Amino acid sequence: MSAPPPRDPADSLDFLAMAHYAVGALWAMLSLVPVSWVLVAHELAQASSLQPPGQPSALATAAAVGFVLVGFLGAALAVWGGRCLATRRRLGVARAAALGLCLFVPIGTVLGALTWTFLRRAEIRDRFAG
Repeated sequence: MSAPPPRDPADSLDFLAMAHYAVGALWAMLSLVPVSWVLVAHELAQASSLQPPGQPSALATAAAVGFVLVGFLGAALAVWGGRCLATRRRLGVARAAALGLCLFVPIGTVLGALTWTFLRRAEIRDRFAG
């Protein structure tokens, strides 16, 4: 029985790039959840006969906006890292994206750790242009 042929590391880089795109999209979608919370709280405050109609608190709105901005920045970093993996350019950005993905628990942590260990290989580093 013969051994299977060795796998090309480019296949793994393409898979990691697609996974970065998917996790980036998921991260962007989940970062919009606080917006729905603020909108529901606003509607509940208007529908309640006990409280006068009003706006959501400034603290809740600021927290939701901050969460959305940080979420979109993390998603953009994940997608940019995936693009760098796909084009085999900017190894530093790909590594930064791998570390940034570790903040998105649990899916991003697994993908970030896998990407980080994969990018440490010498044959992978040689494939990157700059």
